[in-house]
Amino acid sequence: MKKGDLVKVVNEKTREALSLGEDSHGIVLKVFARTADVLFFHPKALGEFIIRSLSLQDLLVESETLPQEIEKDLFSDLDKVYAKAKTDFTVIPYKVGDEVRLSVEEDRYARYGIHKGAIGCVVDDAVVAGKVEVDFFEPEEAAAYDSTIAVKTSDLKKL
Repeated sequence: MKKGDLVKVVNEKTREALSLGEDSHGIVLKVFARTADVLFFHPKALGEFIIRSLSLQDLLVESETLPQEIEKDLFSDLDKVYAKAKTDFTVIPYKVGDEVRLSVEEDRYARYGIHKGAIGCVVDDAVVAGKVEVDFFEPEEAAAYDSTIAVKTSDLKKL
């Protein structure tokens, strides 16, 4: 195992503790005698990542490799990568199908006919820039627009 390898966690308990799916992959940042520091991206929050020190026995090196440009960029300033890592993955507050109510009155929503109190449904629970995709079906004027918009998770209340 070496720096830049793509790995899969084969120990089920370790995978569960990290909230990773069976098909999740990590990137080896540093290798030590019995452990490796591995970067894992959040499966639902774009750009969010954690770094964990894991036993080499818990990891399986994948046959795929990182593109050279990405590897070069990643390893050009590892201190910065470590500094930007989260301590734990953010818990996604909503899942697809959750009914939500808009809890704020903001111009960014009002221009689409969506106002405080509007009710909608989460249609994509991936979080991008702190927002999830919501389809608003109330009030009626929202139906005049393509009412599926990205809404800050903090602007929503689950019903």
